[in-house]
Parts: sequence; C-alpha cells; structure tokens
Amino acid sequence: MAISAIIVAAGSGSRFGGDIPKQYLTIGSQAVLDYSIQAFLSHNDIDEVVVVVSNSHKDFYQPIINKYKKLLPPVFGGEDRSDSVKAGLEALKSYSTEKVLIHDAARPFLSHEVIDRTIEALQKEKAVIPVLPVFDTIKTGDGYVAETVDRSVLNRIQTPQGFCYKTLMQAYAELPSFTDDAQAMEQKGISVAMVVGDEMLLKITTPLDQVFAEAIATTFEKKPLSANIAHKFIEPSVV
Repeated sequence: MAISAIIVAAGSGSRFGGDIPKQYLTIGSQAVLDYSIQAFLSHNDIDEVVVVVSNSHKDFYQPIINKYKKLLPPVFGGEDRSDSVKAGLEALKSYSTEKVLIHDAARPFLSHEVIDRTIEALQKEKAVIPVLPVFDTIKTGDGYVAETVDRSVLNRIQTPQGFCYKTLMQAYAELPSFTDDAQAMEQKGISVAMVVGDEMLLKITTPLDQVFAEAIATTFEKKPLSANIAHKFIEPSVV
C-alpha cells in the first residue's frame, strides 16, 4: 500500500512561549522538526513526506526544509490544527496515497518501531493510534474532588496517528474541526485501533518539556532510528 506522512509544524507554540516556535528549537544537535523528518524519510515504507508550516515562520522552516531533497514542497497550515491537517491531506491528492500517518512536529523522538506498529495495524484497520497507559491517579472536580476515575481504562494518546486516506479526507469534508484526528473517525462511527506507543515520544509543550527532551536526545541520537527503545507497558490491541 502507498503510505504518506504529514508532519504538522504550523503551530505558534503559545503555551511554550519564547521567541522561537518550539518546533524550531535546537534539541541535542538539531532542530525539533529535523527529528521527525529524518524518521519518516529514512523509513522504507513511507513514500511521501509533507511538512505543514506557518506562512509566518519562513525564516525558521526554510533552512530546515532545504536540507531534505526528498521532501514534498511545504504547505501552509490554517488557524487551527485541523485546518493544517486538511492542508496536508489536500497536498497529497495528486499522489497514490492509500494510507496516511499524521504526526505532530512537537514529538521529535519518533522511532521506526512506532511507525512499524502503526503501519502493520493499518493493513486491517481504517484508523490506528499509538497509546500509553496512565500511571497517575486521576480525579475530577473543581475545588473539591468529585470522583476518582478508573485509570485502567485511560490511555495517553501519541502520534503518528494512521488512517485510510480516503476515509479521513471524507471525515474532514463532512465534520467540523478537531484537536485529535482520530476523533473525526470516532464521530463517523469508525473503530480506532490502539497500538503501543513509546515513552521517549514525549510532546514538547512547556519549557520543562524542553529540559526532558534534552536528556532524551542524548540517548536517542546514539541509537539508529530502528533501534530506539519502545517501552511496552501494554500489549498492542491489533497487529
């Protein structure tokens, strides 16, 4: 099957703050965005890779994009994440894409193992997401505890999320915006399968996450992409 990857890198990073959008920060020896580009371009099953950027970030993304000859031309994202994903999907319409992986650039440490598990599950499923269990006790309430939630049924969601390209395109054409692509499939009544994620695949959201990312980069860059450790705390539901 023809598989394409969309890297969403158009966000402003308002929660992170600072003068440089988080996807362009230097972590380890390179920019955050570099890691995801390299992960997909070096994977044998990925046919096309497109990066969705902000029109206002040209000074940041252009030096990175120029390094990778196999990338498709970058496309400009919209006001929110769903607009950016839609722009990436539209950019693939002239290709033979059957399956698409959508990845947040703010998750730099993507290993081939996570890509492999997602692709394998996509052979049977229309939607697949990598997940990890929740270890902290979760309580609801406002000022006072209302309820303790059963964490055994909760999962932390990561990217890349994988989809049947035509089905996701249809969902985006019919439904409003989303913070999570799998939510579009859920609202259409399509089952979303879960596979094992990776503890190293953190999302850089706050300055403290940058500190953690620097520590991970030291380990990540010493290993080939096909040999990074995936912490299998749960068994994959499909593969």
